Amino acid sequence: MTDETGNCHCHLKFHPSEPLKAERRRSNHLEKQLRGVRQQLELRERQMEDAAHARVQELGKERQFERSFSEAKGRTGGCGRGTFC
Repeated sequence: MTDETGNCHCHLKFHPSEPLKAERRRSNHLEKQLRGVRQQLELRERQMEDAAHARVQELGKERQFERSFSEAKGRTGGCGRGTFC
């Protein structure tokens, strides 16, 4: 197929124009950035979940310690005065 100047345009179907190539490169780059951001977000979420789990465990231990401590009040032992005070 040729236009009125005798130039063949059938190759356009198989070879994208430069603006189209540039747009495709830009799109691919943005998709790559988006994948990276998603991975960072997933990693951050995992870290936050791990930190929250560790904090829950820590609070459970503190609560258990406080319970043991309050149950031991008045018994001998503990601080230097001979009682758990």
